[in-house]
Amino acid sequence: MYLDHMLANGDFHAHHRFCFKGKNHDQLEEGTWVLNGASLTIKINIVNGQFNPRIDDYRLVSVDADKESYIYIPLNFAYTAKRVDAKFQMPSCDAVS
Repeated sequence: MYLDHMLANGDFHAHHRFCFKGKNHDQLEEGTWVLNGASLTIKINIVNGQFNPRIDDYRLVSVDADKESYIYIPLNFAYTAKRVDAKFQMPSCDAVS
């Protein structure tokens, strides 16, 4: 699971949750994002409070008010992200695994 905050000023904050045997394993990322046509580039600078830079490149397939579909270019892996309320809380792993 993941919850991305793509701010209008180009800042990026992400919360990734991996579930293993019903336990939460969280990863927090910070960086910046740039959209150029259908190309989305996310520059991740901080992972779990540590400087660990990388660049992720995506191709947007579709975007509307409720969801966006995109492809992680290096692996040709498709994602569909849905917009959630600002108060949304990520569920615990025991609720989903």
